[in-house]
Amino acid sequence: MRKKVVVGLLIILVAVVASFYPVSQNATINIDATFDNTFLQILHIDNWKNWYPEIKKVYKNNPADYHITVDSSKKNYTITIPGKKIIVHIVTPM
Repeated sequence: MRKKVVVGLLIILVAVVASFYPVSQNATINIDATFDNTFLQILHIDNWKNWYPEIKKVYKNNPADYHITVDSSKKNYTITIPGKKIIVHIVTPM
């Protein structure tokens, strides 16, 4: 009986610790366009609502659910849609 309690507590402890472990997700989107056109669309974060699948869907259904915030250095953008926060770090080509 005591062994079952210890095992149960150990499982609960592992579950609690695992819930605080940070998770990142990366995704790739193939864009069927020329490099110049693609570069301009990606460069201007405001245009993402026109082509990024999840953002485009939210923006079409209810534009008020779509928000962009910029940090003071203008190197990090946060796009917020219901259920998701997309953080974009601007990296220069140099």
